[in-house]
Amino acid sequence: MFRETGQIVEIKNGWAGIRLTQGEQCSHCAVKGACSSIGSGERVIHTRVDSSFRVGDHIELAFESSTRIASAVIVFLIPVFFMIAGLAVAAISFGDAEKPAIVGSFGGLILGFFIVWVVNKIVSKKKAFTPILRKI
Repeated sequence: MFRETGQIVEIKNGWAGIRLTQGEQCSHCAVKGACSSIGSGERVIHTRVDSSFRVGDHIELAFESSTRIASAVIVFLIPVFFMIAGLAVAAISFGDAEKPAIVGSFGGLILGFFIVWVVNKIVSKKKAFTPILRKI
């Protein structure tokens, strides 16, 4: 299990905004910049909480390793796959023309981001993708 600590900064309608700071485990990650705002070292995630949690509570979140890997695949690989697929469709349809290849790549990338957005809406409701919370 992958564990992080944070603080609840807001609660609305059963959803909590939890501010996480980069931990020691982040120093070893090659893509640590993708998780946080530029230069801040902090990020806010939103997850469901029960009524026992309050704003200001310090908590620990636990994520299954397989969930983290699946999330990374969804976020990073799906857009790249569709960008390459868009390029391939444009190349097959228009030959070596540069402008259609650019438009095809960009269109595939946009479609990939849309698919990630749809998949996010679906999997965010699944229990396997919800972190386990406990007060510390």
